Amino acid sequence: MLGVTFKEIYCQDCKIILARYNIDYFSDDKIDELSKLHYYYHIREGHSIIVRKRNG
Repeated sequence: MLGVTFKEIYCQDCKIILARYNIDYFSDDKIDELSKLHYYYHIREGHSIIVRKRNG
């Protein structure tokens, strides 16, 4: 899928990608909302969660 841009939710403490969202279908607000709903465990434990942009 060349040319497709994704935003990844990445845990810097665990060194894993938690999710990858296509920016054509998910807005920044929706990605933020999804990350808070689905990855609350990482956030609650004090992990450093970042959203980074990647080209596919």
